[in-house]
Amino acid sequence: MLHNKILIGVVILMAGQSVFAAKNSLADYKSGFYLGAQAGYASTGYGSGPEDYMSQEHGGTKNISKSDFGGRLFVGYSFIPYFSLESGWTYYPRNKYLGYDYCTLTTGFNTIDLMAKAILPLERLSPQFVGWNVYGKLGAAITVMKDGATNKKDDKKVIVLPAYGLGVGYNFTDHIGVDLSWFGVYSSKNVKVRLDGDTSNTMYIKPHGNIVALGLTYKF
Repeated sequence: MLHNKILIGVVILMAGQSVFAAKNSLADYKSGFYLGAQAGYASTGYGSGPEDYMSQEHGGTKNISKSDFGGRLFVGYSFIPYFSLESGWTYYPRNKYLGYDYCTLTTGFNTIDLMAKAILPLERLSPQFVGWNVYGKLGAAITVMKDGATNKKDDKKVIVLPAYGLGVGYNFTDHIGVDLSWFGVYSSKNVKVRLDGDTSNTMYIKPHGNIVALGLTYKF
Protein backbone atom coordinates (compact mmCIF):
# COMPACT_ATOMS: atom_id res chain seq x y z
CA MET A 1 0.00 0.00 0.00
CA LEU A 2 2.78 2.45 0.90
CA HIS A 3 4.61 1.67 -2.34
CA ASN A 4 1.41 2.37 -4.29
CA LYS A 5 1.00 5.76 -2.59
CA ILE A 6 4.60 6.68 -3.36
CA LEU A 7 4.14 5.63 -6.99
CA ILE A 8 0.95 7.66 -7.28
CA GLY A 9 2.75 10.71 -5.84
CA VAL A 10 5.62 10.36 -8.32
CA VAL A 11 3.16 10.01 -11.23
CA ILE A 12 1.26 13.12 -10.12
CA LEU A 13 4.47 15.13 -9.79
CA MET A 14 5.68 14.02 -13.22
CA ALA A 15 2.30 14.80 -14.74
CA GLY A 16 2.29 18.23 -13.14
CA GLN A 17 5.80 18.86 -14.38
CA SER A 18 4.84 18.01 -17.96
CA VAL A 19 1.73 20.22 -17.79
CA PHE A 20 3.54 23.27 -16.45
CA ALA A 21 6.91 22.81 -18.19
CA ALA A 22 6.08 25.19 -21.03
CA LYS A 23 5.19 27.94 -18.53
CA ASN A 24 8.17 27.87 -16.20
CA SER A 25 11.16 27.51 -18.53
CA LEU A 26 14.08 29.96 -18.52
CA ALA A 27 12.89 31.35 -21.85
CA ASP A 28 9.79 32.72 -20.10
CA TYR A 29 11.63 34.11 -17.07
CA LYS A 30 10.75 37.57 -15.74
CA SER A 31 12.32 39.41 -12.82
CA GLY A 32 10.15 40.50 -9.91
CA PHE A 33 9.25 40.41 -6.23
CA TYR A 34 8.29 37.24 -4.40
CA LEU A 35 7.17 36.25 -0.93
CA GLY A 36 6.89 32.98 0.90
CA ALA A 37 6.82 30.93 4.07
CA GLN A 38 8.79 27.96 5.38
CA ALA A 39 8.05 25.63 8.28
CA GLY A 40 9.81 22.62 9.70
CA TYR A 41 11.89 21.07 12.45
CA ALA A 42 14.44 23.29 14.20
CA SER A 43 17.08 23.12 16.89
CA THR A 44 18.88 25.83 18.83
CA GLY A 45 21.92 25.82 21.06
CA TYR A 46 24.06 28.15 23.14
CA GLY A 47 27.14 25.98 23.50
CA SER A 48 27.96 25.00 27.09
CA GLY A 49 26.98 28.41 28.49
CA PRO A 50 23.54 27.58 29.95
CA GLU A 51 24.73 24.28 31.48
CA ASP A 52 27.79 25.95 33.02
CA TYR A 53 25.72 28.82 34.40
CA MET A 54 23.03 26.60 35.91
CA SER A 55 25.62 24.25 37.39
CA GLN A 56 27.49 27.11 39.07
CA GLU A 57 24.48 29.11 40.24
CA HIS A 58 21.80 26.49 40.82
CA GLY A 59 23.55 23.24 41.67
CA GLY A 60 23.21 21.46 38.32
CA THR A 61 20.98 21.33 35.28
CA LYS A 62 19.15 19.24 32.77
CA ASN A 63 17.97 20.31 29.32
CA ILE A 64 14.18 20.15 29.25
CA SER A 65 13.71 21.00 25.57
CA LYS A 66 16.01 21.51 22.61
CA SER A 67 14.29 20.87 19.26
CA ASP A 68 10.84 21.89 18.12
CA PHE A 69 8.92 23.78 15.44
CA GLY A 70 10.68 26.54 13.53
CA GLY A 71 9.56 28.76 10.68
CA ARG A 72 10.38 31.68 8.44
CA LEU A 73 8.49 34.39 6.54
CA PHE A 74 10.38 36.11 3.75
CA VAL A 75 10.24 38.54 0.83
CA GLY A 76 12.73 38.93 -1.97
CA TYR A 77 13.48 40.24 -5.43
CA SER A 78 14.62 38.00 -8.26
CA PHE A 79 16.89 39.91 -10.65
CA ILE A 80 17.79 37.06 -13.00
CA PRO A 81 17.18 33.27 -12.94
CA TYR A 82 20.50 32.86 -11.12
CA PHE A 83 20.41 35.56 -8.43
CA SER A 84 18.02 37.05 -5.85
CA LEU A 85 18.17 39.18 -2.72
CA GLU A 86 16.02 37.98 0.16
CA SER A 87 15.05 39.17 3.64
CA GLY A 88 13.13 37.21 6.24
CA TRP A 89 12.06 36.79 9.85
CA THR A 90 12.81 33.40 11.44
CA TYR A 91 11.40 31.86 14.59
CA TYR A 92 13.66 29.43 16.47
CA PRO A 93 12.44 27.22 19.35
CA ARG A 94 13.29 28.12 22.93
CA ASN A 95 15.25 25.89 25.30
CA LYS A 96 14.69 25.36 29.02
CA TYR A 97 17.28 24.33 31.60
CA LEU A 98 16.24 23.20 35.08
CA GLY A 99 18.52 23.62 38.10
CA TYR A 100 18.40 21.30 41.09
CA ASP A 101 16.84 24.14 43.10
CA TYR A 102 14.00 24.26 40.53
CA CYS A 103 15.11 27.54 39.00
CA THR A 104 14.43 27.47 35.23
CA LEU A 105 16.59 29.23 32.65
CA THR A 106 14.88 29.89 29.33
CA THR A 107 16.95 30.70 26.23
CA GLY A 108 15.92 31.51 22.68
CA PHE A 109 16.14 33.93 19.79
CA ASN A 110 14.52 35.20 16.61
CA THR A 111 16.32 36.65 13.60
CA ILE A 112 15.81 39.19 10.81
CA ASP A 113 18.13 38.35 7.94
CA LEU A 114 19.33 39.71 4.61
CA MET A 115 20.81 37.14 2.25
CA ALA A 116 22.08 36.84 -1.31
CA LYS A 117 20.67 33.78 -3.08
CA ALA A 118 22.59 32.04 -5.89
CA ILE A 119 20.44 29.68 -7.98
CA LEU A 120 21.28 26.96 -10.49
CA PRO A 121 18.28 26.10 -12.73
CA LEU A 122 18.72 22.40 -13.50
CA GLU A 123 17.25 23.01 -16.94
CA ARG A 124 20.77 24.10 -17.82
CA LEU A 125 21.92 20.53 -17.26
CA SER A 126 19.04 18.75 -18.99
CA PRO A 127 15.64 19.75 -20.50
CA GLN A 128 14.09 16.98 -18.38
CA PHE A 129 14.68 19.11 -15.27
CA VAL A 130 12.62 22.11 -16.35
CA GLY A 131 11.33 23.85 -13.22
CA TRP A 132 13.87 22.28 -10.85
CA ASN A 133 16.67 24.23 -9.18
CA VAL A 134 19.24 24.08 -6.40
CA TYR A 135 20.37 27.14 -4.47
CA GLY A 136 22.63 28.49 -1.78
CA LYS A 137 22.15 31.55 0.43
CA LEU A 138 24.61 33.60 2.46
CA GLY A 139 24.22 36.77 4.47
CA ALA A 140 23.76 38.18 7.95
CA ALA A 141 21.01 38.08 10.56
CA ILE A 142 20.08 40.51 13.31
CA THR A 143 19.59 38.12 16.23
CA VAL A 144 17.40 39.12 19.16
CA MET A 145 18.17 36.83 22.10
CA LYS A 146 15.96 36.51 25.18
CA ASP A 147 17.28 34.80 28.29
CA GLY A 148 15.86 34.76 31.78
CA ALA A 149 15.01 32.85 34.95
CA THR A 150 11.56 31.83 36.17
CA ASN A 151 9.29 34.68 37.30
CA LYS A 152 11.74 37.33 36.14
CA LYS A 153 11.64 39.60 33.11
CA ASP A 154 13.70 38.23 30.24
CA ASP A 155 16.89 40.06 29.38
CA LYS A 156 17.39 40.90 25.71
CA LYS A 157 20.56 41.19 23.68
CA VAL A 158 20.90 42.00 19.98
CA ILE A 159 23.85 40.77 17.89
CA VAL A 160 24.56 40.13 14.21
CA LEU A 161 25.36 36.55 13.17
CA PRO A 162 26.29 34.92 9.83
CA ALA A 163 23.27 33.36 8.09
CA TYR A 164 23.30 30.57 5.50
CA GLY A 165 21.07 28.18 3.59
CA LEU A 166 20.99 25.37 1.02
CA GLY A 167 17.98 23.98 -0.79
CA VAL A 168 16.30 22.34 -3.75
CA GLY A 169 13.14 23.71 -5.33
CA TYR A 170 10.55 23.12 -8.00
CA ASN A 171 8.54 25.83 -9.79
CA PHE A 172 5.12 24.60 -10.86
CA THR A 173 4.48 27.84 -12.79
CA ASP A 174 6.14 31.21 -13.25
CA HIS A 175 4.45 32.26 -10.00
CA ILE A 176 4.25 29.26 -7.66
CA GLY A 177 7.14 27.18 -6.33
CA VAL A 178 7.98 24.82 -3.47
CA ASP A 179 11.30 23.96 -1.87
CA LEU A 180 13.05 21.84 0.75
CA SER A 181 15.85 23.65 2.55
CA TRP A 182 18.29 23.72 5.42
CA PHE A 183 19.19 27.12 6.87
CA GLY A 184 20.32 28.77 10.06
CA VAL A 185 22.72 31.07 11.93
CA TYR A 186 25.95 30.42 13.77
CA SER A 187 28.35 32.19 16.13
CA SER A 188 31.96 31.05 16.52
CA LYS A 189 32.67 33.55 19.30
CA ASN A 190 31.47 33.76 22.88
CA VAL A 191 28.78 36.33 23.60
CA LYS A 192 28.35 37.78 27.09
CA VAL A 193 24.72 37.85 28.22
CA ARG A 194 23.51 39.67 31.33
CA LEU A 195 20.56 37.90 32.92
CA ASP A 196 17.57 39.70 34.45
CA GLY A 197 19.32 43.08 34.50
CA ASP A 198 21.89 41.90 37.05
CA THR A 199 25.49 42.86 36.17
CA SER A 200 26.82 40.03 38.32
CA ASN A 201 24.44 37.46 36.80
CA THR A 202 25.99 36.64 33.42
CA MET A 203 26.85 33.73 31.15
CA TYR A 204 28.94 33.27 28.00
CA ILE A 205 27.24 31.59 25.06
CA LYS A 206 27.76 30.63 21.39
CA PRO A 207 24.29 30.92 19.86
CA HIS A 208 23.39 28.83 16.81
CA GLY A 209 20.23 27.51 15.20
CA ASN A 210 19.33 25.26 12.27
CA ILE A 211 16.05 24.44 10.53
CA VAL A 212 15.07 21.82 7.95
CA ALA A 213 11.89 23.11 6.33
CA LEU A 214 9.39 22.89 3.51
CA GLY A 215 8.52 26.17 1.82
CA LEU A 216 5.99 27.75 -0.52
CA THR A 217 6.83 30.78 -2.67
CA TYR A 218 4.65 33.12 -4.74
CA LYS A 219 6.26 35.40 -7.32
CA PHE A 220 4.40 38.46 -8.52
